[in-house]
Amino acid sequence: MLAGCSFNGSFKTAQAPDHINNIFIENYYNETPNGPPNMSLVFTELTKEYFQRNTNFKLVNGYGDAELQATVVRYDVTPIAPTGDQNAEVASQNRLTIGVQVKYVDNIKNENSFTKSFSKFSDFDAESNLSDVETDLVNEIAGLLIIDIFNAAYDNW
Repeated sequence: MLAGCSFNGSFKTAQAPDHINNIFIENYYNETPNGPPNMSLVFTELTKEYFQRNTNFKLVNGYGDAELQATVVRYDVTPIAPTGDQNAEVASQNRLTIGVQVKYVDNIKNENSFTKSFSKFSDFDAESNLSDVETDLVNEIAGLLIIDIFNAAYDNW
């Protein structure tokens, strides 16, 4: 089901702290009316995969040293880059923007806890049908958002 749902996590990221041994990553919620029906699952699985690949944290079901809750709150496609044709109001590209609201709780050092919003986008050719490029765009944007979330949680370590 998640075949092809990966991203290149080669971006430089923060270092995970030593006082965290395990983390509970709650399933993402989706509060947007649009977007693919499996978006919550994709975001959840990619987040777990990223944390497993980039930390020594054990994933737990329930209370952990750290807890991550996230909700997809924005999924918009907007036209950008006008073609320059004065007789037609046509865009040459569209932009998919996805936003998430994140609650991170550090149960060991509560001062590291936060609630923040994150948003990322990716542009695609207006000639393309969204349904043809949506999976790749969602995966790309999810990867960028996960890196931002990870860095927000651990950029001071």
